[in-house]
Amino acid sequence: MRMIPVRYSRLILLALLLIAGSVSAQELRLTLTMSPKPSPYIAEWQSRKETATLTIINASGKSVDAKLRAKVTLDDAMRAETKNESMPIIAVPPGVSTYAADQLFPGDAVRFSGGIDKTATKTGMLPAGMYQLCVDLIGPIDSKPLSTQACRQFSITSYQLPVLQLPENGKTLAATEKPTFRWTPVVPLPQGGVRYML
Repeated sequence: MRMIPVRYSRLILLALLLIAGSVSAQELRLTLTMSPKPSPYIAEWQSRKETATLTIINASGKSVDAKLRAKVTLDDAMRAETKNESMPIIAVPPGVSTYAADQLFPGDAVRFSGGIDKTATKTGMLPAGMYQLCVDLIGPIDSKPLSTQACRQFSITSYQLPVLQLPENGKTLAATEKPTFRWTPVVPLPQGGVRYML
């Protein structure tokens, strides 16, 4: 039996490690699609699944256990992130998988910071500004990154809410009188229009 010299075996081992490292970095590819102007109400992200969609391509040929990790930044400072310990473990099957906003940012697994925690708790809204959402996959036990981050920018617009002009506050209407309601306009006008509920 012929022995491989030590220096060649080290080179072969190094080459195998480099090849294995480059393959694993490419096994999980993420693509994030996001509405450029989502609702400022984070609770609506749960019901409006089109707010954000994450597509994962698992080229490993086997199922990979992972957790989704999402981070929201404003002016390069962390404002919200998922709590790794509260995120469910997902089995990413080989091929293409899609995850919606409610899976990326479940309401009970979000931690706010940088003053947004007070605003979001009080109003249920993110303050106006230009944000960035980044999502990656992490190991379910060690939280080590399993993929590169996929990021998208989005903006939250601050609206001036309508004020009731008619009928005047405290005015008593006769039983036969049909009231006419008039509000100041919402500024700026939202893309989907304004709907009033009485």
